[in-house]
Amino acid sequence: MIKLNNMETPKLPFSLEPYSSQGDDLSALDEKIVSGMFNVASSPYGSIDLAKPNLTSEASEAVYEVPLGPQFAFADDRLRMPSFYEIESEAGTKLIDMDDYGSVDVHSGDTAKIATFGLCGCTAVAVVSEYLDGSKSAHVQHFSPVCQELSKSVFRSVMTKNQGVVSRKVVVMVPGQWSQSGDGNTIIVPKDQASLDSLLEAGNLSDGDNARVCSYDESICIGQYGQGTLMVELGDEPVIYTEMYPVKFD
Repeated sequence: MIKLNNMETPKLPFSLEPYSSQGDDLSALDEKIVSGMFNVASSPYGSIDLAKPNLTSEASEAVYEVPLGPQFAFADDRLRMPSFYEIESEAGTKLIDMDDYGSVDVHSGDTAKIATFGLCGCTAVAVVSEYLDGSKSAHVQHFSPVCQELSKSVFRSVMTKNQGVVSRKVVVMVPGQWSQSGDGNTIIVPKDQASLDSLLEAGNLSDGDNARVCSYDESICIGQYGQGTLMVELGDEPVIYTEMYPVKFD
């Protein structure tokens, strides 16, 4: 089994910045933040713990961190973060729906993004290829369990197109289940190892290839940005992200 063991800092479409309120009375913006932000369900990756200021009648200043950026908007008096789909659609990312596949190509110096989302029991694959002329391509596919044969067929077709290819990297995302390893640690492993092996075989992959398998948790975590997503950024140094974490191939 090919293992993914590279968890890094997630890529997020915003930054946390200090927001300061000064004066005898809290502003309307403060009121919204105070009433709707301290349990930030819209947090970008899991819960953001905001230090609630001491909002007494004598308070003259409240300082706390809030996620700032053009992607955020107030809705129903709460700060709401748009979904992965909304953000990436606006950014021009090519988005792949369930039971579909697609690709993007770039020449030297150009950039492009392609992604899929909403994995919840489905299998997704990303293939990044680099060519002799300096161009690059990224293929992404997303298939449900009832379309396993089509998934293998598409993957096989992509992996056999080798003309001019000088390097290739592959990431496979599959549903996982929690298990206890031999050393007593709790780890997540592929739920259906046989189906995974069959898919890897279709792509003529084996241990030692530039391939990584990521088993993802199907449980929905409210507010976790990028959950169930697979994305490729093509540029000078292509990057594949699983749930917004960059995959290392070192």
